[in-house]
Amino acid sequence: MNHYLLLQCRLPDDPMRLHEQECVQRALGCSADQMSSVNLSQRLPTNQEIEAASAMMIGGSGAFHVYDDEPWIKNIVGFCGELLQQVDRPILGMCFGHQALLLASGAQIIKDEDKEELGTYEMQLTPAGQSDELFHGMQDRFYVQLGHVDRAINLPKGWVNLADSALQPYEAVRLTGQPVWGFQFHAELRMEDNLYRVRHYADHYGAAREEVFDLLVAKHRPSPMGTQLMQRFAQIVSEFWETPTCIESPTPSVSL
Repeated sequence: MNHYLLLQCRLPDDPMRLHEQECVQRALGCSADQMSSVNLSQRLPTNQEIEAASAMMIGGSGAFHVYDDEPWIKNIVGFCGELLQQVDRPILGMCFGHQALLLASGAQIIKDEDKEELGTYEMQLTPAGQSDELFHGMQDRFYVQLGHVDRAINLPKGWVNLADSALQPYEAVRLTGQPVWGFQFHAELRMEDNLYRVRHYADHYGAAREEVFDLLVAKHRPSPMGTQLMQRFAQIVSEFWETPTCIESPTPSVSL
């Protein structure tokens, strides 16, 4: 039975911390006792917690950015770099986690308000995405939930682009030959979950006024493909442990 370790990047008093746990658990289709969490704003996971995990997921961060001058954020990026040096179990980065993995590998992450994605957006698989085991057999175009203003402007050596959108080039990526993926989007969220997040972070998103929130509601639609992706990830985790491997990864060029 798979056991998942969710590494959260939120302050302890952020109520979205529990919401994230609930959404990830539901999307994976796992029970509460199959998932544990560590809040990286407070500490890094122990070796015992990592060894007990069939897979690790690095989640979102609310109002924080991977380039913020916060010691705990720098610790997260450094920790991601260590994980990537020797991959021995599946890893999935989601939004902030996606950016942290890429930053640890040498990508440049920038704030780009002109290409902000807040709502439901259509993704397009690249040829590499169409043949990737995580997306294999799925539709080439699909909708997912997003809420971000930051983006990677380059892919580091060893990473391949699996999906893009009209605004962003690197919506889903993979470390070549490794069970490591990054999603700029939130596959774990349904439309109603994303709207719940937007309502909570209304001031941050500039959506405090009802008329602005109403406009954001209109930018959302159902995204069933997200759940399919999360459950496919769970399947890959099970398959991985049938024949586990430990592969040396390229040394990340950033160490914070």
